[in-house]
Amino acid sequence: MLWAISRAPLATLKAYKRRMGWGFPWASSQDTDFNFDFEVAFTQEQQRSGNIVHNYRKAVFELAQAWKAAGGKDVALGGGANVAQQYLAAGLIDELEIHIVPLFLGSGVRLFDNFDGPNVKLESIRTIAGPGVAHLKYRVLK
Repeated sequence: MLWAISRAPLATLKAYKRRMGWGFPWASSQDTDFNFDFEVAFTQEQQRSGNIVHNYRKAVFELAQAWKAAGGKDVALGGGANVAQQYLAAGLIDELEIHIVPLFLGSGVRLFDNFDGPNVKLESIRTIAGPGVAHLKYRVLK
């Protein structure tokens, strides 16, 4: 089962989920250390110090398990900018989907700010614009 976890307030997430007609579970990690405990978010002080330990080293093993369990099918990862940056830096992403919605969910991290991985080149695969949303899909060139 897919779960989404965001740092925005739960009331904001529920309203957005209702508006989009989504049925998957979505939890808020606002005012918790969840994102920090799983090393997918870092404080501004940690970012300034450069003393950051990324969780993608654990992810290599977890992804291998997921691919094995999927029997050769695609495996999807979900998360925010920090998660995407870490998996991109580790070379573990083949395609990247970005969904842009003009809704402010609170503070966050820009997708490519402070990216400390290799020079990533993206090739546009698909762009779909709809009412209140733009869906962008890219292939990561290796």
